[in-house]
Amino acid sequence: MSAPASSTSPASGSDDGDASDSGRLLARLGVLSDIQYADVPDGHNFLKTERRFYRNALQTTARAVDRMRGLGGASVGEGAGAAVASAATAPSDAAAIIEPEWRCQAVLHLGDLIDGFNAVPSAGGSEAVSDAAVQAIMEVLPPVSSERVVPPLSGSCVPQGDPMACYHLLGNHELMNFPRSRWAREMAFGALSEASRREAERWARANPPPSDAPKREYLFPSSSAPVAAAESNAAASASDRVSSGSPLYYDLLVGGVYRFIMLDAFDVSVSGYGDYNEGGEHPHFLMAQEYLARENPNEIKFSPEGLHGTERRKVAFNGGMSQGQLEYLETVLRRARANKEWAVLCSHVAFHEGASHCSALLWNREEVLRLLTAEEYGADVVVACLHGHDHDGGHCVDEDPDAAAATAGDASPSASPNSSPPPAPLVVHHTFEGVLTTPVGQDTYGRMDLFERRIEVTGVDRLKGFSIDLRNKPGGANRREQQRD
Repeated sequence: MSAPASSTSPASGSDDGDASDSGRLLARLGVLSDIQYADVPDGHNFLKTERRFYRNALQTTARAVDRMRGLGGASVGEGAGAAVASAATAPSDAAAIIEPEWRCQAVLHLGDLIDGFNAVPSAGGSEAVSDAAVQAIMEVLPPVSSERVVPPLSGSCVPQGDPMACYHLLGNHELMNFPRSRWAREMAFGALSEASRREAERWARANPPPSDAPKREYLFPSSSAPVAAAESNAAASASDRVSSGSPLYYDLLVGGVYRFIMLDAFDVSVSGYGDYNEGGEHPHFLMAQEYLARENPNEIKFSPEGLHGTERRKVAFNGGMSQGQLEYLETVLRRARANKEWAVLCSHVAFHEGASHCSALLWNREEVLRLLTAEEYGADVVVACLHGHDHDGGHCVDEDPDAAAATAGDASPSASPNSSPPPAPLVVHHTFEGVLTTPVGQDTYGRMDLFERRIEVTGVDRLKGFSIDLRNKPGGANRREQQRD
């Protein structure tokens, strides 16, 4: 059963690095999702249910990054040029840091960097237009990084001289503009994924699962690109080896305790495999085509018409995760438990209908939900699943692990504050509101403070804040503390 849990409440905005029994502040991240910038007039989504502010997304993002740099943010309503110039300026002058409590170590962007309109010829789009949009938004955001560690903070604020990086998820709108191979290089997905998979495979060989571990069946039975081939070609860089068939999921260690697992919700998709040239269509593309032909009765597969409840997820703007990615996820969760880490799963597309519209869910979400509460690791380790895609946002908490993979829930997005520690285990599912739907005069971004036993998200304007109390959660910092005792 999923329900609004007492473990979550509006973020208080506290910056106390020694806050009570939550432990010390380990890391501070900025959060953005669904920027979807395009230099086109305001418009609507495919279903005509939301207003989209394409040009304003650039200004909104620039103000957010200013704030995350500790610069205070440009005034709402300023022209894009002023905002972009401000965001792009490195804060080398001590006087420029006016909000040290907002300065972040890194930014998480949860997918959909630019909008598909950039590539639509009837709307004036082209490859050149898409290129210009990517350049404009990447100049505003911090640079991407191939480093898989965000180190623990030594105090309550990020030191002024520390650089700030940006880590991305792959969204469906990226794939409407360019194939997966382009984004593998643009966002360092290729290097990040290769290093993550190589490390996971080494650990799995040294720590095989028990012989009586359940044998799983997969909706999309395929394997990821073999890491062995990459290891044998050490002379070539990861970016040289990537293709549209390369996996684009990876993991990061944040603050020494939090394992952020950055998943690819379009591993199985009808988009992004257009330049695959290794003989025929990519297997994941073919599986996606077959899935939509079987499950969606509409001629236009972007339409959920005639589908009901969670079946509405079976549309072309969603995707699925292959067997290879799910096996990688299971390995990383087992390793996180062994290393006494908290796990935070990030996916552009949500897993739980309590945190998203049913038309914006992962195709094979049940397979992920079962992993989240597996007794061997999930129930002790996974604390949150963070998403974009649904621009309205959403929030729910699974309190009953035995029903986490149910196909229907009675979640409500409202939460009643309760100061007592939450029941354990639990998994928070949260979808962040999108930048794209931010009207002129408002903002949509957040700051995530990661404590040893608490996650606190402070939201600005449209982005809702929340807290996750981990004091009674098995695993992570609590297991480290028990071992010390």
